[in-house]
Amino acid sequence: MSPKEKRPVSEEAWDTPTGLPNDVDGYIHHPYFGFKKEYAEVAGTDSPMIIFPLVNEDGEEIGSQGFSCGAGWLVKDEGARIEHPLRSNIIKTSLYGQLIRRVKDVLKVRMEEYGSPLLAATWDGLGFHWKQEEHRTVSGDMKTGLMPVEFLGEREATAPAPAPVMAGVRYPLVDKLTTLAQSLDIKAFQRAALKIKEVLDDDELMSSVMDDGKSGFWATHQTK
Repeated sequence: MSPKEKRPVSEEAWDTPTGLPNDVDGYIHHPYFGFKKEYAEVAGTDSPMIIFPLVNEDGEEIGSQGFSCGAGWLVKDEGARIEHPLRSNIIKTSLYGQLIRRVKDVLKVRMEEYGSPLLAATWDGLGFHWKQEEHRTVSGDMKTGLMPVEFLGEREATAPAPAPVMAGVRYPLVDKLTTLAQSLDIKAFQRAALKIKEVLDDDELMSSVMDDGKSGFWATHQTK
């Protein structure tokens, strides 16, 4: 091809993006506390993370993002919650602390209405507009990751169908609900429970969850 036949293109055509999701709407779908081996190796820490799988409005997965909780936190109930032997609040210098401050102080989301920051289910179904930003890790290094820049509200739960189980066996589900009941007030507990498809599919359990009286699930599962 001769020089006269060359066709110029825009400068953006020569950009080299990361390929990571950026500047997207994403809803948190079944978050959990856990560990990412690659993060531990890079950051040099065994800090657990809260991990947010993200889906679009159609329920299609678009990526995930993890936020380190800081040192000393223990993952409990198969990732449903965390606890610390010395404190009950997330420190602000952790990535999770930075996320909390962004959501509460900048985006003005009243997170106390959704539940405790120590329960993963608190975040389930919440939507944000996300952008890649640079932030400091617990080791002091700078790292790029998704951060919320706008609150979109809640998305209706679209949990996958539960795996087949033996009739009458629902102990793991009851254990999960018990943890929620002991950590939340009754209204927050009911909101969180209604995001769990197994609860919606079980008429008897659903009735108990929605019972505000002394015989309801919340009232009868307060003994720790």
